[in-house]
Amino acid sequence: MQILRKAMEEKFTGRLIFMGRDGGVVRVTLIDGEIKQIDSTWGFGKSELEKLKIWGSGLCLIKSLTNEEKDRFSKMSTIHIDQDRKTVSSTVRETETPRKATRMLPYRVLDGGPTVLDEILEEIQREEKSGYLKVKPQDALLIFYRGRILGAFENLPPSEEMKLYEMIRLLHDSSNQILFYALREDHARAFITLFYHRLLFSGTAGEEISPDDYMEQLEKEGFTGTIWIDSSYRTMVYFEDGKIAFAARINDVWRFTSLPRSQDLPDARFWVMESLPDEELLSRATAIIDEADFDRLMMSWLKFNRSLMEKVGKKIAQRVAQKILQDPEMAQYFTIKNAMITPLPDARISRYALMEYILEITSRLLKEFSGIIGGNWLENRLKEFYRQESELLESTGLAERMKRLWTSSK
Repeated sequence: MQILRKAMEEKFTGRLIFMGRDGGVVRVTLIDGEIKQIDSTWGFGKSELEKLKIWGSGLCLIKSLTNEEKDRFSKMSTIHIDQDRKTVSSTVRETETPRKATRMLPYRVLDGGPTVLDEILEEIQREEKSGYLKVKPQDALLIFYRGRILGAFENLPPSEEMKLYEMIRLLHDSSNQILFYALREDHARAFITLFYHRLLFSGTAGEEISPDDYMEQLEKEGFTGTIWIDSSYRTMVYFEDGKIAFAARINDVWRFTSLPRSQDLPDARFWVMESLPDEELLSRATAIIDEADFDRLMMSWLKFNRSLMEKVGKKIAQRVAQKILQDPEMAQYFTIKNAMITPLPDARISRYALMEYILEITSRLLKEFSGIIGGNWLENRLKEFYRQESELLESTGLAERMKRLWTSSK
């Protein structure tokens, strides 16, 4: 209720989605701080707000409205609720008492969209944040460490690693929601160990390893790493120098808990993962492209593109460019200028995504031209492009992909 009243006082326009601890949602839609609609899993009307008081705590997601929704809700009458200031004041005083956190909500909740990734990555880089982005409803994860990107995965383990290109597409979809978790150091190390580690046990059933005895052995060995328990409640237990630092059930909300007992986990499977040293993690990470670096890289790419066009002739280059831009997704962000594919000047898309598209376009250009241009000409031009931008390509993790491109051009 405090969140709702704050939204009203600040003339908020958008939708607040309150998620209960045991399931179900209550949605409140506001225009300029005035409540226009209240609906929930169970019904409509301001009586649904009583569920917030019953829950007491949970997760609140914040969504923006489309222009069409703003127009529609603006025409609806305002719903007035009782302003029980006495209750709010007593609650505020209550929460001022320091107490140990038992759960952790996302640092921020954002809507997906074509420019949101640059905004998030700039903050991650500037403040050297560690943590992850979770894309709903897919539950895909983008993991970052000390201001650099580590990689993307389809879900919590066991799960497959994703191509960064695929993750970027999810982040650019405005129908998706992004949960942004900026983690403190020990939480970040524990979570990242789930994906980057030295694996000691993989998916072993509890009765095969005797978890209690094994944890005791890890304590004696001074183990630093994570035990991941995959059961109805997916739980992470983090050890630091042989001591259990914390245990948490990981979902959209982290719930810190006591160490689970073996008898409570009859069908659980265990992964035991040793943490990697910082220098090894950072060697796997990729830098975030800033605007100046990207502009320079774009100029080099256009120069490479021009050399292709001049080699095959304008007519052939125009025909190939038109063929590539038949892909409607490419056509959203690129156009043809002087027989070359160039980014649209007003394209609303993140630099990172644009770089991924450029690599895809380069791959398609090479495929089309390899049968026309003989010898090592294509390979040499790609190597020249790489030499000019090697530092940036290496730091952003794109170097190996560039090398694969010129190998495929032979």
